[in-house]
Amino acid sequence: MKNLLFLLLILPLTSCSGQELGWFILSPNNVEGLTNLKFLLSGLTTTIYISVVSIIISAILGFIVAIPSLAKNKFLTYINIGYVEIVEQYRYLF
Repeated sequence: MKNLLFLLLILPLTSCSGQELGWFILSPNNVEGLTNLKFLLSGLTTTIYISVVSIIISAILGFIVAIPSLAKNKFLTYINIGYVEIVEQYRYLF
């Protein structure tokens, strides 16, 4: 069982073709590697940008959802409780 698990974990790391894959494709010493490195770094900056924007939007939405639960108005509190329960149970609907 351990060997089967090991094979399932290592299989995606193998190459299907006869080519040897290595870190030289990201080497800044040759033109192709430098081009690939720049491409990956541009993707990294895009990923970080999207992550920061997502964190900010989710924090704002979290505050909007949390504030009515702190209100003294019972109507807002019940609306908030209903919304939270629906969102929590949504995964069981489908």
